[in-house]
Amino acid sequence: MLRDAKSNVLSEINTDPVVIDNYEIGFNSKIGQYVDFSASYFYNYSKLGADLVSVNGFWTPLRAPQYINGVELAVNIYPTRGLTIGTSYTYQEGKVDVKNDNSYEKYLSGLRIAPARLNSFVKWNDKVQKLQLGVYHMYSFKRDKFEPAASGKYDEGEGPVKSFNLFNVQGSYKLNKLLTIGLGIENIFNTSYFTPTSMYTARDAEYVRGNGRYYTVSLNFNY
Repeated sequence: MLRDAKSNVLSEINTDPVVIDNYEIGFNSKIGQYVDFSASYFYNYSKLGADLVSVNGFWTPLRAPQYINGVELAVNIYPTRGLTIGTSYTYQEGKVDVKNDNSYEKYLSGLRIAPARLNSFVKWNDKVQKLQLGVYHMYSFKRDKFEPAASGKYDEGEGPVKSFNLFNVQGSYKLNKLLTIGLGIENIFNTSYFTPTSMYTARDAEYVRGNGRYYTVSLNFNY
């Protein structure tokens, strides 16, 4: 903020701190012997705001009231010994009162708001805890809240974010008390996608694809 100051006099620079009021409520519940469920809701408000906008190449705090709210849901199911099936969903959204008239017409940029996400997994291990296997899925939802500028380009942080799916697998086997080998494969279907950061940033130099399929082999020694 001080690097982009328009005055040499400190008293003329807005140095008021960003104070955020945060509220959250949630619960955890066990349904019978086989299901765990949790849910939470949060809301936070800031009178000065903490979003950033690009002004002449500088990231500058947008000093305007803003709010963010969201939910988190999670379910774990244990259908049989050694098997766990789970899923979780996270969503958040926020707006800023640019006109300071309590209208809150403008959405917060991707710098503050991530797209909604759904994560799921299936994990299994044998009775003696030697072999462990897991399949993981992540679905990133789209977020498209802004219109391009007159030039046809999006402002930084306001680019449209497209949805995509990713699948990973992981396994490990305990050879003995000392050694465990592991294998992980991320993006097993070699999905071609762009990361949310590269999409919402809306800059050619940072518009890059995410990782393709890659493997990780590990050997753990415990002593």
